[in-house]
Amino acid sequence: MSEAVNPSAPVEFEIEGVTLVYDYDQLVLSQMKLAEAVYQYQADLQKRPPRSLKEKIELGAADYNQVVLSYILLKRQKDGTLQRFKGGETQRPILDLVNNMSSRDAKKADGVINDFFIKQGQYTLALLVQSRYSMQYSLAAAEFGRAMLQTNSEPSSSNEPESIEQSTTEASGSEESGNA
Repeated sequence: MSEAVNPSAPVEFEIEGVTLVYDYDQLVLSQMKLAEAVYQYQADLQKRPPRSLKEKIELGAADYNQVVLSYILLKRQKDGTLQRFKGGETQRPILDLVNNMSSRDAKKADGVINDFFIKQGQYTLALLVQSRYSMQYSLAAAEFGRAMLQTNSEPSSSNEPESIEQSTTEASGSEESGNA
């Protein structure tokens, strides 16, 4: 579950000595529309299967959350004010910082994204995209598990040690014949 975000209080992230702030009330319309477009684009891509490995990786959206964050976070300037959004001029440097975000901030970042989409009335879009991430990770884990099972179920050679059950059965059988 994502960390709860207090909707009335700004949420801060400290990355490489720079403070990034999520404050819904300070966002401008262009930021909001661009952040929504990122998830909408991801949802649209999910409607068709990938044509290549590169596209499959891109559909996995390893960095869609980072891109959304780069649109909805604002940089705190030295004088304490928040830098105004100026499209790619401000978004790209924030994306570079977000890509270096510590794992300890991951739940807080998820909470910020969810808070943004709830306030936009787009929570179902966020759930659709995020459930797709979860499903892809689950499928990858299942695939890995199947591969491990296949590796472990290959017939063993006669030079390999016996299983514990075989050793125990043979030992108890020899004890019975020795006691008779």
